[in-house]
Amino acid sequence: MNPYPLENSVLIMDNAPIHHGGEIFNPIEKVFNVLEAYMRRTQIVQNTPEDEMLETLEQVTGNVVTERLMGRLSIAGGYWA
Repeated sequence: MNPYPLENSVLIMDNAPIHHGGEIFNPIEKVFNVLEAYMRRTQIVQNTPEDEMLETLEQVTGNVVTERLMGRLSIAGGYWA
């Protein structure tokens, strides 16, 4: 595996075998679901030129993943912020 690109980087192993257990709640999966639903609903990916995609995704993430959302996901999953 390559080293992380930047200090304080986080590796997210989406679709890792540990995620397949039904009894395991993984908050990042819920965040991915919320982001995917927003992007489908707004069709933002289809309407963004490729060279602007990273900036657009950063803006979308900042607008969608709020403290309120994270709090709701934490409580719903049995985690407490």
